Amino acid sequence: RISKRKIAKVRGKDEKLVRIEIQLAEGFIDGCLSMLDLTLDMDV
Repeated sequence: RISKRKIAKVRGKDEKLVRIEIQLAEGFIDGCLSMLDLTLDMDV
């Protein structure tokens, strides 16, 4: 697991922008899975 702060530092971006990009990516994946009528099981 890697922190948003570390990702932001490596990419030279603001942590807030990294958070937004991750949320957009999660939404995209969720949409793709919904279209395929699939669920994702994750360890929480």
